[in-house]
Amino acid sequence: MQTDATHGASSQRTTSITNMNIRQLQYFLGVAENRSVSRAAESMNISQSALSARIRELEEELGHRLFWRNPRGVKLTREGETLFPYVVDALQSFQKVRDVLAPAKARQAPISLGVTPTLGLMLMPLLVSNGGGSDETMRFIIRQNSGSRLLEMLAMRDIQAVITYNEDFDTTFPSFPLIMDNLVLVGPEELLRWSEIVDRTNLVRIPLVVEPKGHPMREKIDAYFSAGGLELDPVAEFEPFEARRALVLSGKACTITPRWLFDQDIDLNRISCRELATDALSLNMSLIMCNSLDKDVASLLLLRIIHLLDTIAVGQSTWTKRYLPPEL
Repeated sequence: MQTDATHGASSQRTTSITNMNIRQLQYFLGVAENRSVSRAAESMNISQSALSARIRELEEELGHRLFWRNPRGVKLTREGETLFPYVVDALQSFQKVRDVLAPAKARQAPISLGVTPTLGLMLMPLLVSNGGGSDETMRFIIRQNSGSRLLEMLAMRDIQAVITYNEDFDTTFPSFPLIMDNLVLVGPEELLRWSEIVDRTNLVRIPLVVEPKGHPMREKIDAYFSAGGLELDPVAEFEPFEARRALVLSGKACTITPRWLFDQDIDLNRISCRELATDALSLNMSLIMCNSLDKDVASLLLLRIIHLLDTIAVGQSTWTKRYLPPEL
């Protein structure tokens, strides 16, 4: 026979679970997106044991196991994968209700957007200017870091969206292709005058300054040389773009780069430019957005970026558009 005390404890537990539904779904989404209980716990400012307990409560309430544990973290079960899109929709709907009830000023919260320093040179002045987009009320908090670090920040929900050249990301976040950027060789004319189109055998004769290992562009360049049985031997390795630009303008080295980084220098005849005889040396730029970003805001952000890329790409022969009308 159930005592009053037992009934009271059971009732209190049921009430607790009912009151925690939204929070449980947020915890579920955090673990699913981070693919790790520990990373999700850190990003959501909760202890790992407490987060695990909330996930177990949700699993008990639904009657299904939602995650498989493995040495690398966690993976959604079949039931978890089925639940995932419904949780995203539910939390977005809940956020819309909160936004509708919030003061107008609160609804105009800026979007936290991450870009690499080099992409920031091109995109940010246009993106944050009211004249460059389809929605003049959008505001941004811009964060700059390496592509890999920005993806980590996105997973931790420190930012809401990333524009990046990184192509090897492994994430459940929606990704939208923007452009394919064919790299070119730039440098002083005296180092480039003997060839109009450059291949591997030419490149090994040229003093090159490149990004350090680990950078997406450097990985592309190393792979290109390796495919031809060659090894890149740069004269210098610099992460900051301005350091590479300074060495190129000094006349002592060339670099493999997106053309837009040196457009002004090329137009003013400070340096020359040569196409590369390969399609392998190209970078794919993408926009990656957090699942929790409101769909309407996400659509406006994508349209804003597409608009400015259309503007920049006029006459830019090294770019190939990869974007389509957004269907979020």
